[in-house]
Amino acid sequence: MRDFNDLIRIGTIGEKIVDRMLKDNGFSIYKPIFSDESNVIDRIAFAPSGASLFYEIKTYPRRWLKPQQGIDQADFEKYRKIVCSNPDSKFFIFFVDPSERKILSLNFKKHFRVGVKESQKVYFDLNLLKPIRDLTDYELARIGWVPASQYKRLAKFFP
Repeated sequence: MRDFNDLIRIGTIGEKIVDRMLKDNGFSIYKPIFSDESNVIDRIAFAPSGASLFYEIKTYPRRWLKPQQGIDQADFEKYRKIVCSNPDSKFFIFFVDPSERKILSLNFKKHFRVGVKESQKVYFDLNLLKPIRDLTDYELARIGWVPASQYKRLAKFFP
């Protein structure tokens, strides 16, 4: 099990990977600043057209027991409130998934109602996620991905 500081470091690396990907595709990135320790949302991106995109970034492998990717239930509730109070907004969750070796996106606004609650997590079937691009060997090394034994035997969901 990784310690909290290591998880923060890995999350920061995932955020940089996704931010760079969006910037390379012409988006301007805004990182909201909040007065408390818990940010409501990671980023807002603006397309060259002016359209805005709210997004969150999660950096961890998919679930190995089932073809799913998940988020904490507390985060799910925060994101649901944002989507419900901003009906014209776009809201995505980007998963930097070292097990799949990909950046995946979930259109949260479109699919939040089909998430499956289990314990303190909400899971989404991988078939709802869209592969955006492969992670490079350099990015995987920065994340520090060393697959546990169960992931070594796991077939990739996305070719």
